Amino acid sequence: MNSTHLWTRNFVLLTLSGFFLSLAFYLLIPTLPVFMVEVLGADKSRVGWVVAIYTLAALLIRPFTGYAVDHYGRKYILLVSLAVFAVLLGFHLLVTTLMQLLIVRFLHGLAWGVTTTA
Repeated sequence: MNSTHLWTRNFVLLTLSGFFLSLAFYLLIPTLPVFMVEVLGADKSRVGWVVAIYTLAALLIRPFTGYAVDHYGRKYILLVSLAVFAVLLGFHLLVTTLMQLLIVRFLHGLAWGVTTTA
């Protein structure tokens, strides 16, 4: 009987990447509204839009991600989207206006949608 191992290199790398993706997402969710209100002076409706645009972007990109994965390969799309996700995560530190934050959140949502689909 053939024995396959669960803890392969690829499994560990995918598990770690999923952990760090989730960590980045869930660290931003509670702190982002506070930053928006206290630093950027946003009202509650604008906070809702900035939080929602992330999910909207992720939903919009997913059908196209399926095509890209089929056409370019799962590994390539995953690695590129992880790199873009990491860069855009750092862009949150550079935001000084509400519009900049909205743009960064939309782009970051696109990267999240691609990464979690690939």
